[in-house]
Amino acid sequence: MKGGHAKEIGNIGNLNKVQVSEDANTIAFVTYVNKQKGMVAEAMLCLNQINLYSLLDSAHQNKTICLGKELMNVSKIDNMSRRKRKWTLSKVKSYSDYFAVLYQNATERELYDSDRESFLLVFKWDGTPVLKIRIPFMASSFGISDTGDIYIFDNYGKYEKLYLYKNINDIV
Repeated sequence: MKGGHAKEIGNIGNLNKVQVSEDANTIAFVTYVNKQKGMVAEAMLCLNQINLYSLLDSAHQNKTICLGKELMNVSKIDNMSRRKRKWTLSKVKSYSDYFAVLYQNATERELYDSDRESFLLVFKWDGTPVLKIRIPFMASSFGISDTGDIYIFDNYGKYEKLYLYKNINDIV
């Protein structure tokens, strides 16, 4: 998401013809399924993209959301040393009208850096960005309650932290 906007790209973007030679984590992802909508959100762990798939209608609901100016080059990331490689997205969770992902964009070492920040990105199921919450630490997980309260967790550093954002239902 650059300047509060996500860039939509054709289905699967740069993963249509990809081969990794060094590390399968290059194309690893976390997914969540919204059974009511028949949609899947797939957040790439080392790439700056989210893939949306329809389980019901493949003709017009499949898309790739690019979190930046352009999709990362898979071969370049694959050949990068693990110490330099960034983990971009780490969690994805599904809700009735939207899904949310945790954006970290940090190397393994930076995950434990208390000066780093992360973001919670919220999208409608059609890929439209809804909300971007700056988290003043490197979050490790999150949850959104039925009442719209967001709980953000951190267990990377010396102390565990829990942040609460009250009632986002009016926003999303």
